[in-house]
Amino acid sequence: MNSEDVGGEVFKREMRDLEKMLSNLNPVAEKFVSPSLRTGYHRLVVPVPQAAGHYGLRLNNYQTCMGLLILEKEEWVFSYEQAKIAISSAELKLKCEKAAHASDLIDARKREDSLKKAVGIEKEFAKNIENSFDEMRAELADAKVATETKLAMA
Repeated sequence: MNSEDVGGEVFKREMRDLEKMLSNLNPVAEKFVSPSLRTGYHRLVVPVPQAAGHYGLRLNNYQTCMGLLILEKEEWVFSYEQAKIAISSAELKLKCEKAAHASDLIDARKREDSLKKAVGIEKEFAKNIENSFDEMRAELADAKVATETKLAMA
């Protein structure tokens, strides 16, 4: 075996590994692959160069790694955007919850004030009723004394 055959086998093996990795990636990866290299949904077929030397393989390897880095960056950017959307949604929900809580507190304070007023009015009515009973008892006692004196005179 000469060095070109060994280099070609290494290149083929690396391309198969790359094909496996790319077939597991997101559909977003399709946009980084030229249509001439695409067959199927996620399957890539890369032609092996006839005279691929050591430097050609290294260049191709660097290009492959760069493509994978670009794909990974796109996935991270997508994940980051989703996280930002989720955070902004959570912040908006929190603001709504805070506003609802503040509104509920205001309503509770209003009810508390109205209940305090109602309790104060009921206490006042209770005092008035007690005073009325005391006056009625005093009048009843006066009437009883007057009746007894009239009976005693008669």
